[in-house]
Amino acid sequence: MLTGAFIPPKDRTPVFSPCGLGVPDLVVSRHVCDRTTVGVVVDDFFHELSRYGG
Repeated sequence: MLTGAFIPPKDRTPVFSPCGLGVPDLVVSRHVCDRTTVGVVVDDFFHELSRYGG
């Protein structure tokens, strides 16, 4: 997908699954974000901010 060799089907929803490493996750997510026009807003993604002192 990153090289353009794979183009996801238009009739299916692309899903980004992070690999757990910070920089590659950011690169892949930016790549996907730049190439899609559809997104989903997740309200309260950080639902327990109090446990982090916030």
